[in-house]
Amino acid sequence: MSSEVVPVIIPEVRGMYSWSDDALLRAVIQPNTPEDKAEELKNRIREVLDRIYYDYRNLGVTPKERALNYAATDAFQVSIAISQATLSDRAIETIDVGSSLNGVGKAVFWVGLGSDRLGSSLL
Repeated sequence: MSSEVVPVIIPEVRGMYSWSDDALLRAVIQPNTPEDKAEELKNRIREVLDRIYYDYRNLGVTPKERALNYAATDAFQVSIAISQATLSDRAIETIDVGSSLNGVGKAVFWVGLGSDRLGSSLL
């Protein structure tokens, strides 16, 4: 053992998210959803969340990266957007990050889930 002293880190739990994909799916998919649609929803939600969690992993250095990271932490809202697209026979094809100016001239970044029809859902 070395005599090196390391700092103790105590995270602030307030504001941290913790969920399991199964609990998230149970919360998003309504009990009266037909079984074939429910299975399709589960697959599509898992697919998009996996893309956000793993394919778009980043350090959050730029505002665009931070917007994408926020979308990953707000999985419930992402799942609702996917559910709405699936139930109206649309599919999520792209995950884009864009910006616009708010009322005070500062850029606001957003994540859009692009579908095959009818535009995109903003998160």
